[in-house]
Amino acid sequence: MIEYAFTRRNLTSTILYKDIASNIDLEDKKNRKILGEKAMSKIADDTIFSSPLKSMLVAGKAAYRFEQLESELVSRLISKNIRANYRIRPENRHSIINNTLTFLKEGSPYHLYRFDVQNFFEEICTKDIINKLLSDGKCPRHTIVLLNNFFRSLNAQTIAGLPRGIGLSSTLAEFVLLEFDSFFKTRAEIFYFARFVDDILIITSPNQSASSLNSLVDQKLAPLKAHKVGSKSAAIHIGKISHESETQECFDYLGYKFKVYGKPSSTDKVMGIMRRKIDVEISPKKILKIKNRIIDSFIEYIKKPPDKKSYDLLTNRIKTLTGNYYITDATTGIPIKTGIFFNYAAKNFFESCSLSNLDAFLRGLLYSKRHKLSLRITSQLTPAQVNQLIGFTFSRGFHERVFHSFTHPQLREIKEGWKR
Repeated sequence: MIEYAFTRRNLTSTILYKDIASNIDLEDKKNRKILGEKAMSKIADDTIFSSPLKSMLVAGKAAYRFEQLESELVSRLISKNIRANYRIRPENRHSIINNTLTFLKEGSPYHLYRFDVQNFFEEICTKDIINKLLSDGKCPRHTIVLLNNFFRSLNAQTIAGLPRGIGLSSTLAEFVLLEFDSFFKTRAEIFYFARFVDDILIITSPNQSASSLNSLVDQKLAPLKAHKVGSKSAAIHIGKISHESETQECFDYLGYKFKVYGKPSSTDKVMGIMRRKIDVEISPKKILKIKNRIIDSFIEYIKKPPDKKSYDLLTNRIKTLTGNYYITDATTGIPIKTGIFFNYAAKNFFESCSLSNLDAFLRGLLYSKRHKLSLRITSQLTPAQVNQLIGFTFSRGFHERVFHSFTHPQLREIKEGWKR
């Protein structure tokens, strides 16, 4: 059993780059020491989770954060203990997409299924988590006691399941599905299994029936439930590749739209073996989200009389959407590339593609003489400003990997204008 005890040193070791960025006083070791001692004191008198979580709305769903940093530090150490003892290491989105593409290109026939867990965080039973931790005997007792105290505070606030936005919730959600993942990864008829949070992809042998797999998913996921219909699910049969095949099957997964062909790629071969043709596009849902953010950026601009400051902010928002930039990893402070190319680097389809669609949408907002919003926008922009804004394009941002530079305060202000 691995145990990171709830000492001042271990608690202050969980202070992240984002904490120091938000509170510059934490650069001083003395202040970090005081914070750690304050957390230990609250653990001792059983008040570490007594302050209510602060709620907010993220993507239309309730999310939360701790009001007090000492509560956050204790939650992080609880998470660290659970992750260490259960070897929880979630795979990142880019790795999953690359591995998925490798399996999709196989020329042999297969079935493909996609599932999405309904109300994932909200439906998780916290009592079951405690019971499982106790019965396994893998986790330090003090960790389980503190976790139980956290769950009691959630009950007092009538928060169902696990609160979104809390790092500990993400660890516990992974913990809940450990056995589910292990079961499907070890079945002989399953060629490939991937899960990113609550989004599941399974590629099976043609001998695996849909009804049988659905039953297994229901059984192993219970008491949670998966979507079986709609855009969050898919059940597709992919036949053996053939030059004569005209079949095409589509599904969305992790921000991409995949089109799987029955015919081989004309350029992709491995050691002389044909590979299946796969087109990868940005998903329609993500395109809509980007369009909504373009609209929100202009609406924020025309709310007030135009001035240089508001125009600069509008320009930065359009740059952010059409280009690429660095964000700082909240844990390490290491710069990470993000933006239109780095978020969708697997995209390989460029004929009348989503990038052209987005460019046309932006041009329409700036040049249309019929739409009321366009007329309001252009009435508050000079011709020179319109020409500057139209120079920022999604196509160039993607293909040329155009980079822009923003400070932390600038990025915070930029994203505050995006409601959707």
